[in-house]
Amino acid sequence: EAGQRATQLENGDLDTLIGPSYADLDRLQSNSDLTVIQFPEWSGFHLTMNRDYPEFFGDVLTRQGLSHALNRQAMADAILFGNGDATYGPFPTTDRQYEPKVEEFNQFDIELSKSKLAEAGWKPGGDGVLERDGVKFEFDYVVEDESTQKLVAESVAQQFKDVGVIAKLRVVDRAVAFEEQSGAGRDAAPMTLFIWLWPVPFDVLVLFGSLKTIPVPNFSHAIEPAIDAAI
Repeated sequence: EAGQRATQLENGDLDTLIGPSYADLDRLQSNSDLTVIQFPEWSGFHLTMNRDYPEFFGDVLTRQGLSHALNRQAMADAILFGNGDATYGPFPTTDRQYEPKVEEFNQFDIELSKSKLAEAGWKPGGDGVLERDGVKFEFDYVVEDESTQKLVAESVAQQFKDVGVIAKLRVVDRAVAFEEQSGAGRDAAPMTLFIWLWPVPFDVLVLFGSLKTIPVPNFSHAIEPAIDAAI
C-alpha cells in the first residue's frame, strides 16, 4: 500500500523504493539520509471499453460521451500531486514523438458529454441512471489492487456517475486483472483500467494501433492501414 511505503523506507525496513506515495515526496526529499531521484516515466493509463458489450460501448457517440466526462488534468493534479500530465492519445507527453495536436480531442466538457450520450439515445431513468432500449447504463469495472490504480479508477467511476453512468468497481489481483482484460468476447470485463510502462514507441503502435491486436490490447479498435503495412 502506497501509504506504508515511505515509512518502511524511513524505518529501514526497505533499502530502496520505487514509487513512493506522491503525498510523501516532500518529506522524503527533505530527509538528508535519503537520496531521491525523479525522472519522467514513460507510462500511461488506458480505460478499456469492451465492444463485445455493444449495448454499452458499441457506438462511437457513447464512447466519446464517456471520454468527455473525464477531467484528466484534475486527476493528475489530485492523485499524482502534479507529478504527471493529462494524456489524450496513446503516447505520453514524455515521448519524443508526442504530437500536441491530440489535445484537441477528448477534452473534459461535461455538457458535451451529456449531449453526446443523449444523441446516442441514452435517457435518464427514474433513479437518474441513463437507460437505452431497456438497458441501464450500469456495468462492471475491473481494476488491479494497487493504491494509485484504485484512486484513478474511483475517480473515473465518480465522474461517470455525474453523467448518469454507473461503473461498478471490482478490485482484483494482477493475474485476474490481466485475465479480465485479455479474455475473448464477453469473457472479458466490460471495462477495465490498464496501465502500461515501457519506453518502446514501436510497441505502442503495434499493440494499440494494429488490426491484428483488436480487441486486446488495441482496446480502442484503432485501424491505421499504414501501420499494418509497415508491420
